[in-house]
Amino acid sequence: MPADISIIESPREKYRAWALETAGLVLRDTPLRPSNLVNPYGCTGLFDPCADNDYISLAMCGADPLLDALGWRATNVCRIIKQYLTWMGPASAVGQKPGAFTPDNIVAACCDDRPGVAWGTCEFEMKNFGHLGNSGGAVCLYDDIKDCENLPDRFMLDGSPITSNLHFRAVVAAEVILQTLRWMLKNGNATTPGHFDGLDRIITTGVLDREGNACPALDSVVVNWGAGCYAGKGAEWVDGRGTIALPTGYSIIDLFFQLNRYMMRRRGMAPTLNAQGFQLGDVFIAGSSDKIECLKACNTCHTMCSGDKGQNIHVVINSKESRDYYTMLTTGPANRFGFGYVNIRGVNIPYMEADYLGDDLYFLWRKSGNVPLLWGEYQDMNSLDTARIPGNHFRPSDGGRFLHYTQTDNTCVQEVTDMRPRLRYDGRWMQARIVDFQCDMPITVPDCNPFDPGFYIPGPLTAKTA
Repeated sequence: MPADISIIESPREKYRAWALETAGLVLRDTPLRPSNLVNPYGCTGLFDPCADNDYISLAMCGADPLLDALGWRATNVCRIIKQYLTWMGPASAVGQKPGAFTPDNIVAACCDDRPGVAWGTCEFEMKNFGHLGNSGGAVCLYDDIKDCENLPDRFMLDGSPITSNLHFRAVVAAEVILQTLRWMLKNGNATTPGHFDGLDRIITTGVLDREGNACPALDSVVVNWGAGCYAGKGAEWVDGRGTIALPTGYSIIDLFFQLNRYMMRRRGMAPTLNAQGFQLGDVFIAGSSDKIECLKACNTCHTMCSGDKGQNIHVVINSKESRDYYTMLTTGPANRFGFGYVNIRGVNIPYMEADYLGDDLYFLWRKSGNVPLLWGEYQDMNSLDTARIPGNHFRPSDGGRFLHYTQTDNTCVQEVTDMRPRLRYDGRWMQARIVDFQCDMPITVPDCNPFDPGFYIPGPLTAKTA
């Protein structure tokens, strides 16, 4: 028996390798049919020959500051188990209501027996990845010709050439994957195949450990706001201890102060985190561009308004002093990500814009010094054993983030792109979500999210066909 059974090849694999490497034959992978999407190259190209050679794209988002700020790391580990020592105290505390018992370890006489101690733990588990994939649709290799002699070559705005119809479709497929990644960052639900848990599933209360037991120490903070700059009736703060009603007229800037105070206390309860320094950008407030602009107006009115705090902030900030203060919130060294900041009693917390976050705000601690608390991971496609596959048509890219592979049916070819991402949230108790911040600028701005009703998709939706 061979020493390594994993290298045994089936007769089909041997034939495929011989055909590709020796005879030059074309083998059929899967039945394909060219899509009816018009390509840049061909006898009837997508663009007029008199057009310039740059793709000015109105659909692609380009850089994504929130995804970049979270940071992404390659990994080959599926299951993550984190152990937490959540409390310690006298043994008499077990089964008691917190704060409703007295210490029992005060020794009256040296011969008295000493009571025991107790502690609580939680084991948190996360596993698997999301799985995102797109094909650009099948194309015919013969279509990679110019419509006419003076048709210019095509380039992306970064200067990279679009060398073929297949290349063009691969770029579009990768962009659509990133669109879905943004959607899943908020809406993902790991109980659904192909998903990972998004922020709305991570930042929650009622957390259970891996054995199904309640673990309130791991609960995030969820604030049910349902108002604009000032809380209305029914606003409430929910964490692992229960629900606290917020008074009507309570400012969202005051809420940020309480969130920062709460998180700093939670951070101080973990010696590993408490030993770390605090750096600008460790924590930030994320929301859509409209919500962040409105927050800066809320902050201006919180500081500059006098008397009735419920007055129209868009009128109040029209004073010169208010306009100057509003401008200050978008400049200076505290403007870490370029979207402004809020000063919470001497602590500067930057804002982060991400239009796919909807009506909610997110108070995110991405790290504490050098200890990461919330970040992105992706299965490392560079580590896949593709060398043993005949033809070796699997290709990783972008540092292992994507896996590309080609399907063929004679001279009909289809490029496919896959990604397997997830969010790591070892510090979910350091995160907060403010639900339903009902504050918008007078004119909302469009974004590049096709899942948003304000996106520029004509209806009924029709593909660009020949």
